[in-house]
Amino acid sequence: MPSVSVNETHPCRRELLIEVPPEAMEEELSSVYKNLGSGCRIPGFRPGKAPRRVLEKHFAADARSRTIENCLQKACEEALQKQDFRVLGSPEIDDVDWPEGGPLNFKARVEISPPVQLKEYRGLKLKRKITPVEDGDIDRVIDDLRERKAEYVTEPPRPAAAGDWALVDYLPPGREDQQWVEGALLEISEDEDHGVGAQLIGLEPGQERKVSLPGSGEESPETAPPVFPVRLREIKKRVLPEVDDEWARGWGEYAGLEELRKQIREDIARSRESQARRELESQAGELLLQGYDFPLPPSALENLVENRLEDYRRMTGRPPEESEAPPDEKVTKSARLESEKELRLVFILREIARAETLELEPRALGEEVSRLAQREGVPPAQLRQALEERGQIPVLLDRLIRRRALDFVIEQARIKDQEGDK
Repeated sequence: MPSVSVNETHPCRRELLIEVPPEAMEEELSSVYKNLGSGCRIPGFRPGKAPRRVLEKHFAADARSRTIENCLQKACEEALQKQDFRVLGSPEIDDVDWPEGGPLNFKARVEISPPVQLKEYRGLKLKRKITPVEDGDIDRVIDDLRERKAEYVTEPPRPAAAGDWALVDYLPPGREDQQWVEGALLEISEDEDHGVGAQLIGLEPGQERKVSLPGSGEESPETAPPVFPVRLREIKKRVLPEVDDEWARGWGEYAGLEELRKQIREDIARSRESQARRELESQAGELLLQGYDFPLPPSALENLVENRLEDYRRMTGRPPEESEAPPDEKVTKSARLESEKELRLVFILREIARAETLELEPRALGEEVSRLAQREGVPPAQLRQALEERGQIPVLLDRLIRRRALDFVIEQARIKDQEGDK
């Protein structure tokens, strides 16, 4: 067994000084030479029969490297098992020293879970939003579906008027090739702020007119929106379909309109229930965080902050040359605060799961893998294999047990239903 001394370098970091005695190192070295000898051919000796002194001439460096690697892993695992802290991630090994015939000494730096003294988490007061589905909600979905099936019918040649739709060609400003773009469909409105369409009133098919994009009204001659030509090809009227049984059957295997409306009602209700559940979870999380200020593992926190900043870079569409530039101070501060809350809640939920000895149902992992596989469009077995190869199964299990802990908190909460806005 290795000897171990532990130094606390941070409330969530430990540095282990580990020593493997010489006799253990020699035993491992002998085992390595035996394995090397059984797998190679040396002239003058049968496989596996070459003496160690001969093997040392051929494999001394390789044997030393393998022995150190094997003992580092084994000694580190044994040393950590003797400690009462919960390690996060993989140890960082440093200062490895093995003099000939002596002990192996090295350092193992690890981050550990912070100590969490749980506060009251049963009986939290939560509010659940209840929003009944009304006929008007269904009508709005029907209207949206109807808009999707709209047809645009060409009108006889005449001046364009408000309410029409115009099929136009246009010459974009600044195009060096002077090639017209064909077939843009624009709504014609009397509202000048609506866009180019308001400038086409009175234009007839085959005619051209110079138009400009809407501006703020505060432009100078130098900053005014560019003017470019538009050619009217056709005037069209938008025709919406009749809402009847035949139209309803076009959206799926429905017997008629009433069955479609029933499905829409169920979909809206399910969506609102999911939203209400997410709001309950958010409330519970905020209440669980109140009163806690325990230290957080520095590396885990920094990784989470960087992930949030990277998401910010993607969402804002920053060009590649700016991707390495740090976001402004306000964004960075917000990312850190949110990351601290998220990470702190992770440790609180883990502690609740341990305190309540919560366990996952046997089918929970399989169901989660199937759900993720469906979202990614791959077979569940393929995703399961990929997760195992990347060592992500423990991460997935941890997320599931934290979700189970949050479910438990909500089950034990005092929930008041209230009517919500639609």
